[in-house]
Amino acid sequence: MPHYFLAIHNEPFHDTPMQQEKLESSFVLLGQMVEQASKYHIKLILIFTAQWAEFIASDPEKMVELASWQQNGHEIAANHRSIYHGGWDGYTNYTEEIAINERLQYKNKPEVYLGTLTDYMDILKKINPESHSSCINNEIDKHTLTYEII
Repeated sequence: MPHYFLAIHNEPFHDTPMQQEKLESSFVLLGQMVEQASKYHIKLILIFTAQWAEFIASDPEKMVELASWQQNGHEIAANHRSIYHGGWDGYTNYTEEIAINERLQYKNKPEVYLGTLTDYMDILKKINPESHSSCINNEIDKHTLTYEII
């Protein structure tokens, strides 16, 4: 039997118009995906950015739904988008100045700097305090990685 996993990357929509609406509609779609996978006994790895963690943690009903997914065997993991990624999530261990200067190479108007990777992990712990898995870009140095995961 082949070994495989299905990871659902949930986009941060960081610093984009209508971020809240995008998260809302994506959460509904994610729920449909989880429901469909569960019908076939497929376990998913649900990979969330800090934006998603804040969004979910702010709503008790969403927290209950997330807990039910986890109780049904779906893994809750972290998804960090570094300053080198096309859709940066706003978190890095680089200084704000270095991060913004790097982002200027990708965008005319760089995304807002939100904090360090410690800040990022503190937010992710709101939805899964025991998370030890994530999807993080393979980067040129350790400033873009969170030490709690690696």
